[in-house]
Amino acid sequence: MYADDTNSFIVDIREIEVTLEWFQLYGRASGAKLNASKCKGLWLGAWRDRADQHFGFAWPDTLKINGVYFGTNSVYQNSAMLKQKVDKMCDAYRSRHLTLLGRACIANVVICAQLWYVAAVIVLPDTIITEISRKIYAFIWTGRVEAVKRHTLTNHPNQGGLELVRIKTKMASLRCAHIHKLLAGTEARWRHLAIFWAGQQLRRFNFAFASNLIPHAECPSEFYTRAIETVRKICDLDRIVVPSVLKARSVYEKLHTAKFAFAVPVVASISKLTSSRLKVDGVAQW
Repeated sequence: MYADDTNSFIVDIREIEVTLEWFQLYGRASGAKLNASKCKGLWLGAWRDRADQHFGFAWPDTLKINGVYFGTNSVYQNSAMLKQKVDKMCDAYRSRHLTLLGRACIANVVICAQLWYVAAVIVLPDTIITEISRKIYAFIWTGRVEAVKRHTLTNHPNQGGLELVRIKTKMASLRCAHIHKLLAGTEARWRHLAIFWAGQQLRRFNFAFASNLIPHAECPSEFYTRAIETVRKICDLDRIVVPSVLKARSVYEKLHTAKFAFAVPVVASISKLTSSRLKVDGVAQW
């Protein structure tokens, strides 16, 4: 037996030694054994440039933890992984005879779903999002010329759209969900890290976040910078903002509604494309 699928955040070498001692103690009682040849470590923060190896572990510059790459080259690794997943899903459903509504349903439920888990914890480059969006729209139109503007397809079917998810807006809402959990009073340990990065910017919601008794970063990380930008947009839309307004679904609806207005001529055009085969498939989605 081996003790696997365990991640530990260590602040010094001594803590690694103590952690290994606990594994050895557990092994004597259970018969499990730590497989050092499969253990990996990742230097973070001020130690990210260290090249020394310890305890027989592999110390790469990028490490995959719970399905997400972290480290020096993590942006490229995560981008390549997501593009591969999107291509795989598009290829799997491209040969099927689906209506426009059916393809939009597949894009929302299957293809775009590959993005949300990773997008909830990291910031993807705009170039990657644009490339993935192009692949998805090519899937929907089966390689033909796009007959309707893209933002029209994101409208509700009652307004002539297909309710296709807006990827950038969805990612912004997922980042904002972290702020909602923090303001709602989560007891998770990551709240201390969130307050360190964004406590000063969120003091309007809770003065304790900006207390001088706790450390704060000079400026937020890229992730929390984007999250705070989204919060400020919501604050501009609503004069009174409560934590429940910052839930992912609520944020997505507010940002989407605020950005696009519905036009009657466009409604007629998209309705004409879908009316003849509206009931063939994709009904459950709408």
